[in-house]
Amino acid sequence: MALLVHPSGKAVRDSWFYRDPNRRPATILFWVPLLLPIPVALATWTNLLSLWNAPSYSLLPVMMLASPLISMPGVALLRLATTVTILTFTVLLASPLVALAVLKNGVENDAAYAKLAAVAVERQWQETCNCRLRLVGGPFKLANSVSFYIKDRPSTFSLALPSRSPPYLDPRFASPWADAGRIASQGIALICPTDKTDCVEAMDNFLAINQARQRAEVALTRHWLDFAGETRRFVIATIPPAR
Repeated sequence: MALLVHPSGKAVRDSWFYRDPNRRPATILFWVPLLLPIPVALATWTNLLSLWNAPSYSLLPVMMLASPLISMPGVALLRLATTVTILTFTVLLASPLVALAVLKNGVENDAAYAKLAAVAVERQWQETCNCRLRLVGGPFKLANSVSFYIKDRPSTFSLALPSRSPPYLDPRFASPWADAGRIASQGIALICPTDKTDCVEAMDNFLAINQARQRAEVALTRHWLDFAGETRRFVIATIPPAR
């Protein structure tokens, strides 16, 4: 947009940091969500996902063109609209290739298999107990992804690596709502990728203190049209509620 409009330095400053009372709310709504999480994340050692700045994106056109010092000739507006249209159609045409790449290469934390894993967890839970599934455990991110797709809307339990001390709660993502008493009374379903040996070891350590359990391995393959993604294997363990 800057290449098409060629705003002056004064116009840029007036657009992005204006103080006019009528335009101040837009400035606050743009900069506060964009900047405030950064010091908080640094202080708490939290990783910020790219979605954190999504609210500011919607205000980009307002921030870039709000200043009355910016003028846009008709030809520049036509070029801008043409550029946006071409980019939109380019992204649309590329989307099947992106989908195929994601299918073949997967995404981090096995998130692409979360829905299939949820179905497998629910199936095994019903074989273990004809009751509501209230707790799903595993690596923090996988457990949260899987629980999202389970119809019972269970709480999550963060299964820690075996290098950390009992009770196998990851200290970074502790699950105080899933204490030993709740696990015993409501039961729990655990899931780990088979190639994550530390997770499987943590699961086995957890199962060692729970006698009534069912443990199985499943192979999950994602499909899109006539294409198939990589087959991933998961270990699922279910501990029914204490009678």
